[in-house]
Amino acid sequence: MKDNVNKRNLEIKTLLVFLITFILAAGLTDYQNQTQEKEEKSKAAYTAESTITHIEAQLNKYLAESNLIKQIVESGRDIDTQQFATISELMQDKQHVIKAHELAPNGVISYVYPLESNEAAIGLDMLENKGRKKEANLAKETGEYTIAGPYELVQGGTGSLLFDPIYTNDTTGGKNF
Repeated sequence: MKDNVNKRNLEIKTLLVFLITFILAAGLTDYQNQTQEKEEKSKAAYTAESTITHIEAQLNKYLAESNLIKQIVESGRDIDTQQFATISELMQDKQHVIKAHELAPNGVISYVYPLESNEAAIGLDMLENKGRKKEANLAKETGEYTIAGPYELVQGGTGSLLFDPIYTNDTTGGKNF
C-alpha cells in the first residue's frame, strides 16, 4: 500500500511539475511574442513617421520653389523663357526628383525647364486636357495647390503634378489667372 501511495504521490508531483513547466513555457512564449510584436509595430511606426517627415520636407521644398515663381509672377514682373530657365535651373534638385518645371499662363503650358526632352508639353492646356482638367480646375477654383498623379506625361513617362494657381491683378482691380 505504501508503494501505491508513493507511486501516486510521484505521479501527482510529476504532473504538477509538468503543468508548472508548461504554464511557464506558454507564458514566456506569449511574452516573447508580445514583445516581438511591439518591437515590430514600433519599427513600422518609426519607418512610417520617417517617411512622412521626408515627404513633408520634400513637399515643403517644392512648394517654396513654386512660391518663388508665384511671387515673381504675382508681383507683375514679366518673365521670359530665359529668366524662367535660369530660376528653374537654380531650383533643380540634385536627385532630379522634379523632372520639369512648367509655367502655364491661362492654363496653357508656355514655359518648361529643361526644354530638352520636354518640348511636347509646350502648348498643353491643363484646364482642358482630359487627364488633368479635374485637378487643374480644382486648383484654379480654390486658389490652393493640388498634387495629383500618376499621369502619363505628354513628353513620355509617368509622373505626378503640382498645380499651384497664380493670380495677378488686372487694370480693373480684378484677378487674372
